[in-house]
Amino acid sequence: MLDSLPFSCIFVDEAHRIKNPRSQTTRAFSQFECVICFGLTGTAIQNDYAELWTLLDWWNPERLGTMDQWRKCVTRPLTTGQSQKASTEQLAVARRLALRLVKNLLPHFFLRRYSRTAISVQLPGKSHEVVFCRLTNAQLEACKRFLSLQSVQNMILAQDLCECGSRKKRSACHHPVEQGEALKYISVFMKISNHLVLILPSPSDNQGQATRNRELATIAFPDGAPSYGLAIFDPNLCGKWAVLNTLLQTWRKERGNKVLVFTQSVKLIEMLKYHLSREGYHYRTLDGSTKQSDRMPIIDEFSNDPDVFLFVISKLAGGTGLNLTAANKVVIFDPNWNPAHDLQAIDRAFRIGQRRDVSVYQLLAAGSLEEHIYRRQIYKQQQMAIGYEASAQTRYFVGVQGQRGKEGDLFGLKNLFTLNEDSYATKMTIEKANRDQLNWALAHFDGSMLSEIPSEELAAKTGKVDTVAVDDIKGLKSFLFAEEDQEDTTAILASHGAGYMHINDDVLKPTNVEDQLTEVAIKERKRRRRSEKISKKSQEESQNSQTPPKPAWPPKRKHHKTQAPLSPLSRLYVRQHALIALGYIKEKEDLDKSAADFVNRTPQEQREILLKLDYPDEI
Repeated sequence: MLDSLPFSCIFVDEAHRIKNPRSQTTRAFSQFECVICFGLTGTAIQNDYAELWTLLDWWNPERLGTMDQWRKCVTRPLTTGQSQKASTEQLAVARRLALRLVKNLLPHFFLRRYSRTAISVQLPGKSHEVVFCRLTNAQLEACKRFLSLQSVQNMILAQDLCECGSRKKRSACHHPVEQGEALKYISVFMKISNHLVLILPSPSDNQGQATRNRELATIAFPDGAPSYGLAIFDPNLCGKWAVLNTLLQTWRKERGNKVLVFTQSVKLIEMLKYHLSREGYHYRTLDGSTKQSDRMPIIDEFSNDPDVFLFVISKLAGGTGLNLTAANKVVIFDPNWNPAHDLQAIDRAFRIGQRRDVSVYQLLAAGSLEEHIYRRQIYKQQQMAIGYEASAQTRYFVGVQGQRGKEGDLFGLKNLFTLNEDSYATKMTIEKANRDQLNWALAHFDGSMLSEIPSEELAAKTGKVDTVAVDDIKGLKSFLFAEEDQEDTTAILASHGAGYMHINDDVLKPTNVEDQLTEVAIKERKRRRRSEKISKKSQEESQNSQTPPKPAWPPKRKHHKTQAPLSPLSRLYVRQHALIALGYIKEKEDLDKSAADFVNRTPQEQREILLKLDYPDEI
């Protein structure tokens, strides 16, 4: 047995697989009695901070306490502080803890290369667009029918009080939830979000699968389910098909493009084959059924044959370990609960050796379970950024991972089984967070911030500034509020079922406003603690002393009054009205349109904007 050999050093590739302390993989690697262990991974944090502890504990046993201690001291404070409703104290604690984790702890255990700095000079550009595709009417109706099932309602309302008056929860009274029901219906809603054909019986199904799919099809199509062969080509059964077809047609017109399409569903790959063959695309496929001996020849054909336009790949079989830099277009057809899996798939094309810019399009069924999975992806990617870099991430969500009663807008079955038919929940969440940050900046960015502005900007404050600079600042309306023209691809997709799009990296970008907000929270925490110490000391002295305190000398002059600074609420009111008075917006509600632009500006640009609002007659 390998674990009985006296190894002096061990290297483990893809070490993130050692993420669950109870898994057989982790237990097997823990059997090695070795002084030096190295783990190689690009994703030490994938789902939560507990995975990081498992890795650290594997090669440094017991140096970082137990899992429970890690959860209490690291996981809980960090996740609580990332909630949109975190208090000033919780926000300050989380920020200071993240900085300590990154600066004091991880350097002793991690040697981390940042792809954006270490190898950025070797890579071209990458854009990652997330496309929210509208569900078809058939998909919407199927979702509603499954949501109306009593078994699904029992899960959604499980924590509510039973209507019988017993004061017990429904799940513990007259509406029990059967074990395994949650996973069963999560799988069903994922299939409906992807393509309705996935719940129809197919020729490749075994007897058990065929029986289950017939039952599902009866619910989804009460008037009779279509046959599998005809349903494959029915565009009304999938809201993503029109978007995918539009992308492929656009890219095929431009010579030299090569496309990767990743999906989790082998059944979907079989369906794609019919479509691609009918449209005349030259393609290759790779999934779990592909023989190991055939993998490299297929990859070589795609990479070297100019006629092979498309490569359809199962994420599980080909999402890692492949070099596919011949491709410059990537489509993620369905999201994974673990964002690292989708990022790994993208990196099959965007890696060292790539010479062209890479365009990534991640397709989501808007309003469905898929959109909720993507919201979880955002949350997890933000946790990665905080754990790796102590990044000041925008607090989009109220929910706190792993804390019962704090599911908020992100966790729990009630959120999972919510259908947002007429709105884009992610869009609304992002807009609200940006609006909150803009309002906070308008209310709290004051003279202390302006004092850090370079001398030429301070000269602008007094009117002594170069004419060109004045014109630039006076162009604030276009500088802040002008909407850029949509790219051709974006406009085309919007007319073929894409209801909303955004750039994934923009959502995950740390912001100056959030950074300033957390700094204020830390200062407020220090001030409060100092005040508590002084108050406690004063109380002790007064109790021990019999003589009254001496009066202050020299006495304070009450008639020498200075003008009090504006309160945050007053400053917010004044600056909002300045935006209206200067003609940059017509109503306060128009701030929503410009909030994202302001939040993503550099500190220098934000200061210029605030100067214009504070001194409209002098600049």
